[in-house]
Amino acid sequence: MEDDRLLSLIEQLGKVRGEQADSPLADRRQALQQVLESSLKGMASEEAQALSQRLRDHLIQEARRREERLTQLTAQVKQLQAELTAARSAAKGGAQPAASQTAGAGGGDVEAFRDLLIKTVQQEQADPAGLGLDPERTRLLHLIQEVFRFAINYEMALTTILLPALKVGEGHDTVQLKNLGREISDRFLACLKNEEGSVSAVSEILTQKARFLYDLNKAYSAAITNGSRSLLADLNPDPILEKNKRFGGFNFQEAWKTLSREYMDLAGLSAEELAERFFMQSLRQDLSKKMDLPK
Repeated sequence: MEDDRLLSLIEQLGKVRGEQADSPLADRRQALQQVLESSLKGMASEEAQALSQRLRDHLIQEARRREERLTQLTAQVKQLQAELTAARSAAKGGAQPAASQTAGAGGGDVEAFRDLLIKTVQQEQADPAGLGLDPERTRLLHLIQEVFRFAINYEMALTTILLPALKVGEGHDTVQLKNLGREISDRFLACLKNEEGSVSAVSEILTQKARFLYDLNKAYSAAITNGSRSLLADLNPDPILEKNKRFGGFNFQEAWKTLSREYMDLAGLSAEELAERFFMQSLRQDLSKKMDLPK
């Protein structure tokens, strides 16, 4: 009898859950609660509690079974994905030798890579697609090209854009800029030509430029602090009072005039003038002390 009641209640709850599948969560809960209350209505308290407990145990077991099944299905999906990936790799590998042979045997592909990257550094037309490589190697070569371009452009921008904007270091005329670009390119060309010490030279200069950005951030933070203190110092009334000290006290009227003039002078400065006076000078001095400026 008790089993029949439990099965009947489970069927009713399942039916309502299906009917309310597209309803808001609050509506589904209310509908299920009504079914439960209707089924327990008229039962003795102990009997209703026992049925509720058995329903709870059933729902917990059902949830555990579903979780186990979900875990099994997830594992099967991962296994199928791995098998599919392996099958695709095998199929791709079967077609790869012909593509690899087009690049040449005995290191011919390395030479092709090197020649194309040399053209990239020299800012000449260089398209990996023209080498007849397989898609994977073509993408890799594209990536290496972009890394080379970024490293070269980063060094040029740091020296020719950022530093001049900060008015740090010496400027460059057209000829100097051209020579600088050639110097930067030559570092990378030396690596591609397998010259001894070339890689360490590039690594050292890139580390130096990266360090410069770190020092720039620290110098900027320090300049804000020092500049703010300097600005507040100009508005500090104590030194002005001290300058207007007289026998028996202070000349407050003259001190107030001086402080007012100082305030008006500062208020009349533009944002650029304030930055130059209180922040940029400190920034440049700090940068010069922290490191050798990039040339």
